[in-house]
Amino acid sequence: MSRSAAAQFLVVDDHPVLRQGVASVLRSGFEGADTSEAASVDEAIKLARGKKISAVIVDPHLGSTDATTSISSLRKAIDAPIVVFAADGNMRLLAEALKSGARGCVRKDSPAEVLTAAIAATRNGEVYIDATL
Repeated sequence: MSRSAAAQFLVVDDHPVLRQGVASVLRSGFEGADTSEAASVDEAIKLARGKKISAVIVDPHLGSTDATTSISSLRKAIDAPIVVFAADGNMRLLAEALKSGARGCVRKDSPAEVLTAAIAATRNGEVYIDATL
């Protein structure tokens, strides 16, 4: 297990089963972790109020909102590293995500260990790009 005394993670994805799966991976990978789940950027921002969020894991394609808008909005509202968790991993998305303030990018078809490694790295101030990207 990775180190994390009181980590609070926020999972933002419009697919409930995926959110729950990611939350489960985070609780398994970070001892004592607490997770919150949101289906939209607006919901995520509301859930984050008053919490010390350790990292935000976000699907960059939420409904009709483009990746740049989603990531920029989260970055402005929540003081935590953002890890993009995307089904597609094209260079355009990667560039947009990093330019908008994301600190990590992971493909959804990566092993759980890659996601937890990305989160750990971004929490330490590093940028993490999944090797498959």
